[in-house]
Amino acid sequence: DNNGSGGEGDRPKGDCNISPFVALLGRTLFIYEGCDDTTLRLIDGSDNVAFTQYITTGTTQVVLPSTLSGTYELQIIRGQYLFYTEIEL
Repeated sequence: DNNGSGGEGDRPKGDCNISPFVALLGRTLFIYEGCDDTTLRLIDGSDNVAFTQYITTGTTQVVLPSTLSGTYELQIIRGQYLFYTEIEL
């Protein structure tokens, strides 16, 4: 609700304007947009954090550990926003 101000000046910095756009090929996660200054996490079936990495501005790919296999929830955390999907390694 912008209270009729018509502007976006009251929006919090880092507003969720761009959703993360990534693709997984083998063990390489290619990062196309929306992931600058975010945290990447893989959560296993027991809700344990199996892998975590901070993604800095300009990162274009992350190679996931070869020690991980099975189904994971891939999470990308940007401020108060959590984006997630299921992946198979």
